[in-house]
Amino acid sequence: MVACMDKLEQRTFREKRVFLLLENGVAVVEKGTFRKREYLVSYETLDRNRFKITQSSKGWAWAAIVFLVLCLFVGITGLLEGEPGAIANMMFYGFFACICGALFAMSIQKFTGYATETGALLFYADKPSDGALKDFLAELERRRREYLFEHYSGSDESGSVGDELAKLHWLKEKGGLTDEEYEKLKRETIKRPDDDLSPPKTFFN
Repeated sequence: MVACMDKLEQRTFREKRVFLLLENGVAVVEKGTFRKREYLVSYETLDRNRFKITQSSKGWAWAAIVFLVLCLFVGITGLLEGEPGAIANMMFYGFFACICGALFAMSIQKFTGYATETGALLFYADKPSDGALKDFLAELERRRREYLFEHYSGSDESGSVGDELAKLHWLKEKGGLTDEEYEKLKRETIKRPDDDLSPPKTFFN
């Protein structure tokens, strides 16, 4: 496993994911047994809040339950009726219940990530290690904040105060400004002379 401040590799027995921090976003390469996918997630589309989820294959869980019920039903009815093969039937269905249960346990995966405008940017929660992932996500959030601040925090003298306030609010919601920075820039913008009281533009909404 390779991990550094601007690159993260995550591997499972089914796929490999590579994340690379660029100037304007996160480049992602996903490689599976029969597929390869490359795409870019721009910093503007990433939500500021990180979330955690757990995913698993419910099909294997239901299969394990079905085989377990069959195991108990066949075994109990067979023993009550004195069938000679009752124990063997119980072992047969019990074996498949154990296999499906093991496959269900193997399918459980924990993820952490960020919502985007089209879905989510997900990372395995423990690969290659908790420390490496934590450092990479901290660097991602730092670069994202710097990118948003650099590209969107500048004052546009040709815009109205309403436009500037709307832009500052959008920037704060995206995580490009802290609450303190937002309040400071907001006060400075309100103090700016402006005769144009037209409604703010909706570009940042």
